[in-house]
Amino acid sequence: MASLLSKARVLGLCVPLMLTACGEPESPPSSPAPVPVEDLPLPPAARSFSLQRENQGPFMERTVERFHALSSRSDVKSVLWSASGGQLETQGLQATWTLPRAGTASLTLTAETQSGEQLTETFQFRVSAEASSQSEGNLANVPLAPVAVDTSSDSTGNVCDLAFDSTGNGHLIYFNGTHPSIWYGTWNGSTWTTQLVDGMGFNTGGIVQTPMALTLDAAGKPHIVYRLNGRGVWYATLSGSTWIRERVDSAALPPYGSSGRVSIALDPSQGNRPTIAYTFYGLDAGYNRERTVVAYRAGVNSWTAATVPFPVPNSSYDQTLRGEIAFDPTGTLYIPFANSAIGTWKPATTPTSFQFLTNTASELYEDYNASLVRTAAGHLLLRTGSVIVDITPGTTQPVTAFYASDTEAFEAPVGDLVVVGGKPHEIHLHGTSLEQTTPNANNYWTYTSLGTATQSSRIASAQRPTTGVVHYCFQSGSTVTFQ
Repeated sequence: MASLLSKARVLGLCVPLMLTACGEPESPPSSPAPVPVEDLPLPPAARSFSLQRENQGPFMERTVERFHALSSRSDVKSVLWSASGGQLETQGLQATWTLPRAGTASLTLTAETQSGEQLTETFQFRVSAEASSQSEGNLANVPLAPVAVDTSSDSTGNVCDLAFDSTGNGHLIYFNGTHPSIWYGTWNGSTWTTQLVDGMGFNTGGIVQTPMALTLDAAGKPHIVYRLNGRGVWYATLSGSTWIRERVDSAALPPYGSSGRVSIALDPSQGNRPTIAYTFYGLDAGYNRERTVVAYRAGVNSWTAATVPFPVPNSSYDQTLRGEIAFDPTGTLYIPFANSAIGTWKPATTPTSFQFLTNTASELYEDYNASLVRTAAGHLLLRTGSVIVDITPGTTQPVTAFYASDTEAFEAPVGDLVVVGGKPHEIHLHGTSLEQTTPNANNYWTYTSLGTATQSSRIASAQRPTTGVVHYCFQSGSTVTFQ
C-alpha cells in the first residue's frame, strides 16, 4: 500500500495556565481558568499536496522512486517539480526520481491555480546508504540503511526500546511474537548480538506480554521491566553474563489486565535505585479503581511497592499509568497518569498532581503511550498522540506552566521522543510511513520521511553520544529493525 508523506507545518500555541491546588484526596480540585475561544488556535490549514509513493522500505541512495502528487485543490492548472539532487523526470502529477547520495534530500512542487495563485510544497527525505559502500571513517556522518537486529524467521519488533551507553554501544529490547519472549541486543557500532531475557521454559519463565521498558545505568548495565502472563511484573538485569530476574508485584498489588503499561527509571538520589511503575486494579476506599503503583528495589529480590494516592483528578477517578516515568536530580519522580494528568512521587512525601484541561491538551493521553524526557534546563517534554508539551516543573507542584505544540493535524499514536540540543526530536508512524519531526532555526516543524515501517505498538529512538546521531528501532515486515 502506498504511503502518504507529510510536509512542514507550524508549532502549536502557548496555553495560558492556572495551577490547581492539591486539596484532600476526596475533594475534587478547582479547574484551570478556561481559555477564551479567541485565544485558541485555528486548525492547521489543509495541505495543498501530499505524495503517494510506489515503493516500500527506506529511501536508498541511487535507487529509483516513483511518486504521484495528490492535491486537495480542484483548481490546479499546472505543476512544476524540482529536486535538491539526483535525477528527476516528471510528467504532470507524476515524478520519477533517482535519489542522490546519502543525506537529506528534498522534492518541491510548485503549482499554479486557475486564478493564478502560486502553491508550493516541499517534502524532505532521509536518504540512506549501505554500510558496505562507505569508508570506515565516513560511517558516522552518513545515514545508513536499516538493519535487521534479529535474523531469525520469527515475528519480532512489535514492541522495542532503545538506549546507548556512554561509549556509544547500543542496547535494545524487543518482543518476539512467534514465541512470546523478551530479547536483549547489543550493538558495537557494526554488529548486533542478541540473547534471550525471559520466555517459556521447563519449570521456569512464562509467556511474555508486550509491555516492556529499558533503561541503562552509568556503567551501561541494562535494567529491564516486563510482564509475564498471569505471573505479574518482572525486573531483569545482568550480573556479568548471567540474567538476574526478580518479581516486582505482590499478591496484594497485581498488575491490571494483559496490556497495562510498565515503565522503569533509576533514582539518582538513591544510588540509581531501580524504580518501576505499573497499573493495579482493585479495591480502594470501598470501590474498585485503577491505581498507579510505584515499586523500588530495596535489596536483592526485595521490592517495596504501594499505590500512589494522586489528588487529581480526585480519588474517585481511575489513575492508570500512561507511559514513561522520569526522575529529576533530587529524586522526584514524574508520572503521566489517568487522562491528561501528571503527578509526582517521592518516598516520605505527599504526592502532587496536575491535570491539563485546555482545548489542546484535554484527553491528552487517551490510549497512547506517553514519552517523557527531561531537558538539561530542567524542563519536561511530554509526547503523546500528536502533541508535545513543554512543561516547566514547580517546587511544590508538577507544573507551573506549559506550552502545548501540535505535531500533526491528526493523531499519530505510535511515536517516541528524545532531546537534542535542548529541543525535541520526535519520530512517529503515519500508518506505515515513518517520519522524523524536528524544529528548524525558527522553531517551525521540519518533517523528514524515513521510509516505511510496519504498524506496531511501540517504536523508540535514542541519540548515540559518541556521534550525536539519533537512531531508531521499529518493525519492518516482521523483523525488529535498527537505523
